Amino acid sequence: MKAIVYYGSPSLLKLEEIEKPTAGDDEVLIKVRAASLNPIDSHLSRHSFLRRILSALGKLKINRPGRDVAGQVEAVGRNVTQFKPGDAVFGSCGGAFAEYACPSESRLAMKPDNVTFAQAASVPIAGLTALQGLRDKGQIQPGQKILINGAAGGVGTFAVQIAKSFGAEVTGVCSTRNVEMVRSIGAEHVIDYTREDFTKSGQPHDLIFDLVANHSFSALRRVLNPKGIYIGAGIVGLGGSVIGLLTRQITELVLSRFVSQKFVTFIAKLSKEDLAIMGELMEARKVTPVIDRCYSLSEVPDLVAGGFGEAYVPSKLMVSGDATATAQNLKAFDSLFRMGFAGYLVEAVCDIALTLILYVLLRPVRKDIALLAAFFGLVGTAEFAAAEIFYLAPSLILGGAGYLKTFSPDQLNALALLSLKLYGLGGAMFTVLYGVGWVLRGYLIFRSGYLPKFLGVLMTLGGLAFITRNFLLVLAPAYAPGSLLLLMAPGGLAMTVWLLVRGVDVPKWEAKASAG
Repeated sequence: MKAIVYYGSPSLLKLEEIEKPTAGDDEVLIKVRAASLNPIDSHLSRHSFLRRILSALGKLKINRPGRDVAGQVEAVGRNVTQFKPGDAVFGSCGGAFAEYACPSESRLAMKPDNVTFAQAASVPIAGLTALQGLRDKGQIQPGQKILINGAAGGVGTFAVQIAKSFGAEVTGVCSTRNVEMVRSIGAEHVIDYTREDFTKSGQPHDLIFDLVANHSFSALRRVLNPKGIYIGAGIVGLGGSVIGLLTRQITELVLSRFVSQKFVTFIAKLSKEDLAIMGELMEARKVTPVIDRCYSLSEVPDLVAGGFGEAYVPSKLMVSGDATATAQNLKAFDSLFRMGFAGYLVEAVCDIALTLILYVLLRPVRKDIALLAAFFGLVGTAEFAAAEIFYLAPSLILGGAGYLKTFSPDQLNALALLSLKLYGLGGAMFTVLYGVGWVLRGYLIFRSGYLPKFLGVLMTLGGLAFITRNFLLVLAPAYAPGSLLLLMAPGGLAMTVWLLVRGVDVPKWEAKASAG
């Protein structure tokens, strides 16, 4: 059979002829009629270590891409009792991007007759996220005022309709081109985020279902009732960053202890019962999946690859090669870009301070190498600070400054896109320079005699990871493994903790170096 498979490092995708699977005792062999693409497919394709982690933590082995599936049963395992050959089913499995798949019986439900295979295949991840978020975490009630941020997305379109089925008053937030679509699926009120910031509307809501995460804790509180509930189920506004998601979750967890509103985040769990509920909602026409377009199996590799962002540019803010779409997203997330600029300035100041402290710390070992390491660190930080101009420039370019009135909108959009690309290149150059400094410092720490050798090893590995990944990001982005990111942070973090605990004692270091 034909199937999409992982290959290369990082894992790229290709269409290949492989052996047709056979159903295990508790499995169902189905002929795939439709499979849907989710953001998780892009993340799992690019980061093979995530597949290993999820496979280890869960019961679903991830050895081929594709999760959501719908099709017809061809054969069943000897322990299967709920399905028979010929049944039309939908649910979740591993390797849905193929002509055949073998999901477990517990991960399937019957497809309603009046629902197409394509509609059914769109449900498992997106539909269950919307249902469980609103029903279980949001405790939605009839008559409540619900705001859905990201109402035009895969989860958002389900959330609007499910909220309406519960009798809620729905406000959807989306882009200009999706306003009418969101209104057509049931939203009483629609906010165009390119023209209005919903957190400044002054309209309180009982529940906010946030699928974007592009507003601060304090801003969200302004539009939540005193006993309102905020549910976070998206990371688009965080550039798809898992680290950004964890940071936001921790911040909300801590701050929510001091306010009357409830802030929760969650990840949906596959439930056979909830799949059946979604089937009933679709059968009753209370929920109709919104499908953008159908693609052939051979187009999947390009679709998944197209979901990746460029180096140092949040993947959902940067639409590679599409200046107009990039400009629209930049305008929508302008405040996020300005916050990022301020954060990067703070980072630059901290980098300078750490570079100088490490020079003093390592000078007793070999002054010339310590000086060279400090030079690379300071030059890298200076280059990084210069690159920040290109990071902030799109916000200024698209802000309508008077001296830019002579440029057409298309020219301004193109300038903004070019600026982001230059920022990405500058960021990669910075980390290469900084990585060289880390390697030199790692060598000196290892040779010092008065510093733990493991700190030297961690610094060296981190520096090599910086250099390798960012050379690849510039020269061959498709081969820059995301797993290298895991090696970058421990060295600097461990060194910082050691300095905070032990303090700075130059005479003592010099004495130990002389004795060594």
